[in-house]
Amino acid sequence: MRAGDKTQADGDLGFNVLVHTLDASCFGLGLGLASFGSVVPLFLHRHTESALLLGTLGSIHLLGWHLPQLATARRVAGLQRYMPMVMAMTTLERLPFLALAALAWTEGAMPGRLSGPAIVAAVLGLVFLIGIGGGLTANPFQAMVARIIPARRRTVFYGLKAAAANLLVAAGAEIAGRLLEGSASPSRFALCFLLAALATAVSWVFLSLTREGP
Repeated sequence: MRAGDKTQADGDLGFNVLVHTLDASCFGLGLGLASFGSVVPLFLHRHTESALLLGTLGSIHLLGWHLPQLATARRVAGLQRYMPMVMAMTTLERLPFLALAALAWTEGAMPGRLSGPAIVAAVLGLVFLIGIGGGLTANPFQAMVARIIPARRRTVFYGLKAAAANLLVAAGAEIAGRLLEGSASPSRFALCFLLAALATAVSWVFLSLTREGP
């Protein structure tokens, strides 16, 4: 490798680590603001007393995340470039946060327009859809990482992403707690979900800047 090529490769590596860390930070913030372990169950609790439904939200998300991966493995193996599929599939993972905001706003602005069971079904479906989007993204994303991050750097890469995401998850949960502390009204839930949608949209922008190379 010529010196110029090596400098370009090193520059792309540093840039990719930066934008992916920012992506993970913003996505983690969104997950904290619309936590499947606290915020979403609290919103659902307005419409159901079922401990089974409230307790299985995280499992529904994980089920959605795992199901598509076997189905997409063959298609991903034949791709020349991974970014187009990554960006399309992760859009599916992020749009449901905006739908959750719209659902909560509708409940507050037009009470009685939607029945309790309809809201519960819609929320469960949206959480499952977030998982599906993540599962469809997982295979092409990991293949892309294998292309843009040298094997010797991947542990640090994933470590930075996880640390940034977890830190911002906690920050997002704290913000959501403060927003809901005074009044757990539909408008407050709508604000939490809207902020989560905005955070994941900014995350999408950072992810889109990835330099995949030829």
